[in-house]
Amino acid sequence: MLKAKLAVVPLINMLDNENFQLRDSVLFALGQIGDKRAVEQLIPLLNDNNRWIRDRAAHSLGQIGDKRAVEPLIPLLRDESIEVGETVAEALGKLKDERAVQPLIEQLEGNDERLLCSVIYGLGLLGDARAIEPLVKMLESENSYIRLNVAATLGMIGGTRASTALNNALKDQEEGVRYYAAEALGNIGDAQSLISLEELKKTDKAELPNGRKVKDAASRAIKKIHTRQAKVSFIENNWENLTELDLIRQVILKRDPRLLPTLDIIGRIALTDDHREDLRGAILDEFLGVGLNKDDEPNSYGLRLEELIDYLGHV
Repeated sequence: MLKAKLAVVPLINMLDNENFQLRDSVLFALGQIGDKRAVEQLIPLLNDNNRWIRDRAAHSLGQIGDKRAVEPLIPLLRDESIEVGETVAEALGKLKDERAVQPLIEQLEGNDERLLCSVIYGLGLLGDARAIEPLVKMLESENSYIRLNVAATLGMIGGTRASTALNNALKDQEEGVRYYAAEALGNIGDAQSLISLEELKKTDKAELPNGRKVKDAASRAIKKIHTRQAKVSFIENNWENLTELDLIRQVILKRDPRLLPTLDIIGRIALTDDHREDLRGAILDEFLGVGLNKDDEPNSYGLRLEELIDYLGHV
């Protein structure tokens, strides 16, 4: 990694080279290294005359993850090249900045299937609840490929409204949509979906062209939900006796297991602001879900969760 970091400045200096293949390789390398020193030099390339350079620059900015790229990337959702638009949609999703939510939602009105699928995926990466209703509406699309992508994405965002729509999608006429709806419900972990999933497991004999079976997706979803419920029970019964870090781990396991690698760096290196924001977001989801009394005042568990949010400011 140290050698790669040392290469950043020489690579940046090569971005003005007229050789397209060399510039493309440099852009790829800078994205892989992920050093934020490259951001200011990559942003102007979003306006390059060569669409492949625009595409590679957008991809690399998404990999680097610096939010300075958000505003410059948004106009390229309407780039004349569909490929550039696809890359930009996913890059904006990776940057996880709320400024990208509405521009991506507006792109759901488009007609190009590939671009639509990238926009849908980008919204899933952002995980913003504002996208749920526009996505649910797209489950009415005549295009089954769009519907199955929407189903998968609703599983990334989660929430009660998404669960309701996905339960309805279990009855879709296309087996691919039913398959991904079941997978999505497993990712959300809503116990209220168990009855529908059990029925799908028993009655759906359909098989996708790649050999995957709808009933197997339902079985996996059921197992995930039961596992999640066990974790919920563990937290409910043990939260008072857990250390701050152990309780954070249990909450992350329940709310967003993708953040587990972030926990592993605590105590070894300081958390970045982005790390803290992600972890606080998961704890806030837990707080809003089970940390409040009926009068919207924190219960004893909610007070402990508030302490965890403060704790993350010091690690």
